[in-house]
Amino acid sequence: MNTPHAMAPERIKIMAGRGSFTEAFDLFGYDLDNYDELFNEKLDILVEINRNEILD
Repeated sequence: MNTPHAMAPERIKIMAGRGSFTEAFDLFGYDLDNYDELFNEKLDILVEINRNEILD
């Protein structure tokens, strides 16, 4: 059993959004010019995780 399931066995809500601070982009090696593309990529991954337990 994973931790979120142990905390709330019937449902877990996840919210996705954009942060107001962009200073961490450099720390993670991301280019701020790709802000929209990166958000969409990460959101697509989150949706895929919701659909499938295992990702390739």
